[in-house]
Amino acid sequence: MSAHVPRVVRATGQLQHHFWGTYVATIGLLFGSIDDASHAHETVFRDWRQYDLVLRWHGGDPELERQIKLLVAHGAERRKIVSVATSIDYGEPFSITIRIGGSGQEEALHQADTSEQMTLELDPAIAKEAADGD
Repeated sequence: MSAHVPRVVRATGQLQHHFWGTYVATIGLLFGSIDDASHAHETVFRDWRQYDLVLRWHGGDPELERQIKLLVAHGAERRKIVSVATSIDYGEPFSITIRIGGSGQEEALHQADTSEQMTLELDPAIAKEAADGD
C-alpha cells in the first residue's frame, strides 16, 4: 500500500476591473497544466469556468469579495488583486498555491463564507495577511 504524497499546484492570476455601470470584475487564473486547472476547478474554484489551463470568474459583490478572500486564503496578496496602481483596468498579477492530496483544506476553504472560517487551517502568516486585508 503506497501513501499518497501531497503535491503543490501553483497558478498566476489577474483581476480585470469593469467600471462601467454597476462595478463587476473578471478574475483569471493560469495553471501549468490542464490537470492542475481541473483539480483546482473540482476542489476549490467550483463556481469558476474552466478553459483548458485557465479558470475564469466574472461577477460583482458580495460574491466578488468571497472570491477575493478565497484567493487570499491560497496565498494571493489582497492589495495586488484589487490594485489600480499600474492600470485602471487591471489589478497587479498575483500567485496562488493549492495543496493536492493534503488535509482536505481545499474543501474546507470552498465551503467557508467568512475570513474567520477561512483562516482556521491556514499558515499563520497567510492568516494574518487575510485578516489585515479586510
